[in-house]
Amino acid sequence: MKIKAYTNIWRIEGILYSIYDVELPLPVTYTQIGYGLSSLLFTIMFGDIFPLSLITNYFIKYFVIPVAFTWFMSKKTFDGKKPYKFLISWVKYKFRNKFTTKSRDIKLKNIVVDYEITVLNN
Repeated sequence: MKIKAYTNIWRIEGILYSIYDVELPLPVTYTQIGYGLSSLLFTIMFGDIFPLSLITNYFIKYFVIPVAFTWFMSKKTFDGKKPYKFLISWVKYKFRNKFTTKSRDIKLKNIVVDYEITVLNN
């Protein structure tokens, strides 16, 4: 049985419809603006490094890549999670202890075998 929690009702995301008196063609959320500006800043800072240095068209480099990254980060979901939260949970899974019982870690002790082994020659 699931207990419904209504905490997401109060998390209303801010939407920007216009800048001053100029209406935007599409409403943009503040998180999308953050993703767009951070990816644009990333392409400006690291535009001369190998993968981005191969792109010579400025329109693709400084408009298409940030818009595509913004769309990917705001619209795509993996297992019902946003991509950055999915990446965080994947990294946590890869680095956590895999030997557990009842949600507790099992400490493996080094077992030293001290038996004599006999070799039979034919």
